[in-house]
Amino acid sequence: MPNHPPTVSKTVPSHHFKMDFHAPDLAKAWKDFLISFRIYLTAHDLDNEEDRRKVAILLNIMGPDALPIFNSFDLKLESTPLTTLVQRFEAYFTPKVNPTIERHKLFNRKQGIDEDLETYPTALKNISLQCAFDALADEITRDIFSWNLNSECTFIKERILMEKPKTFEDAVQLAKTMRNNKIDTRTITQGINNEMVARIHSSGQNRQSKSQSHRRLGSSNQSRSSSRPQGNCNKCGQVHRVRCPEVGVTCKSCGKRNHFAIMCHSRRQNNVNVVSVETTTGQNNSEYMPDCTYFLGSLFLTNNVNTVNPFETQLNINNSQVKFLLDTGADTNIISFNAYKALKFPLTLLKKSEHKLSTFSGELLPSVDNNINK
Repeated sequence: MPNHPPTVSKTVPSHHFKMDFHAPDLAKAWKDFLISFRIYLTAHDLDNEEDRRKVAILLNIMGPDALPIFNSFDLKLESTPLTTLVQRFEAYFTPKVNPTIERHKLFNRKQGIDEDLETYPTALKNISLQCAFDALADEITRDIFSWNLNSECTFIKERILMEKPKTFEDAVQLAKTMRNNKIDTRTITQGINNEMVARIHSSGQNRQSKSQSHRRLGSSNQSRSSSRPQGNCNKCGQVHRVRCPEVGVTCKSCGKRNHFAIMCHSRRQNNVNVVSVETTTGQNNSEYMPDCTYFLGSLFLTNNVNTVNPFETQLNINNSQVKFLLDTGADTNIISFNAYKALKFPLTLLKKSEHKLSTFSGELLPSVDNNINK
């Protein structure tokens, strides 16, 4: 079999761009397409290909809408250089520029409310290229850039006017730096505020926890304090640990100060009768049982001696009138030894009591039985 030289298959690499023949701004669409085409040639190592092949690739990528335009150029496909074809398309898509109109566009191009500092200066730069400002182009574009910044960038405008950057690019970089600094400052401030809120919240929780701990400690101390046997104050008759509540109080019975009427020692015995009853159980009745203590109390007003006490009554016992104080809630009943003798009952009827009697201040009261004369 005859030997044939190897053939190299040259295919057009795939592409992801196209010429938009229906774009509202055909000049810009062509410019963008041409840049993409040149990048495509370089990326796929097609720059050194002969012009005949590069022209074919250009027309192939532009699509069937480019053929009528190419035919109107009256050029030969095989012999037309790429640069010539590009110039003809450039003239076709780019109308004659009116510098006056472009300058009007440039001076009235303002930064949008939500437009960033990347899009806005790029748009200004592209318009300025059509204004034929020549050597003044950069300086004029720089000034318009600062003039037409939106209200959110007033601080940038003031900084540009103060620092007077030399070029348009310097003004844009200054604006971006100030924008980034403002964002960083806001982030730091927000972080500090969040930290302060967290500290305040934590401090509030700590205070609440301490308050609860103090309340629990106070309750515990109160429980322990209440579990200890306490004596009754002989001034006020109450149990307390600190300042007596009767200090500075005037007794309603005798008129003296620093004690309550209930604890007054100057009153008649039948005006106040307060006892505590200590019930004992078991075989040894003489033992003190603090868990079986009952209090019995009665109070009389002495401001008016003629006042009738509705809780007093006279009972006829053994042909003798005895005054009794009625108390339906009492746990025990008592009678004085003198009142018992006035009834003329024999002492042998007395039996030993199973209770111990004491005054409200804790002083023990003696009780009598049939052994009183022994």
